[in-house]
Amino acid sequence: EELALYDYIFASNPMVESSLLEAGIDASRIIASTFGWTPSRYPIRPDVHERRPFRALFVGVDAVRKGVPELLAAWKKSGVEGELVLAGPGEGAIEPLLKSYVGTNTVRVLSFERDIGSLYRSADIFVFPTLEEGGPQVTYEAAGCGLPVITTPMGAARLIENEVNGLIVEPADIDGLANAIARLATSRELRERLGHKAAIDAKKFTYERVGIERAIK
Repeated sequence: EELALYDYIFASNPMVESSLLEAGIDASRIIASTFGWTPSRYPIRPDVHERRPFRALFVGVDAVRKGVPELLAAWKKSGVEGELVLAGPGEGAIEPLLKSYVGTNTVRVLSFERDIGSLYRSADIFVFPTLEEGGPQVTYEAAGCGLPVITTPMGAARLIENEVNGLIVEPADIDGLANAIARLATSRELRERLGHKAAIDAKKFTYERVGIERAIK
């Protein structure tokens, strides 16, 4: 009923468009748009290939709808030697689960991080197996910082393409997620190739550029 009150509706990613169409919104009222990122907040990422241990990064609310339970299970199943960092506030419902993994010394939780740019630069890959999104700004930020991104169709936004600048797995697919993590952890060449392309493609989604395109639309 509320959507019927608007003349036009911005859809921040393809999955939002699908949801709007399924809700009965005419395609002529849907305007494709995106979120974006601000490069000045994230200086050029230095070479960290020799840093150990391997680090996978998740940024967002540690919640069920962001796919955190699946991420924890996939990280363990991947068998990767390294560290999974979860940066963001936790959801009470999964606190017991988080505690059980933090105790293994391979998972670290940061409830708050002021310098998120340094956190992106300290990672080798970005993993965001979200189940539900409007527009995942962290995907643009991580890609802009040169990180290869593992995500779901919901988290890919209009940026990540499978095997081009990241890896896309099906939502709640623990095996697929574990395999994707292991692939990137064991192949520096693949990380570099996908991360380099992600950084190039992310330049199309700076807020300066996105803002102008939205105004034109």
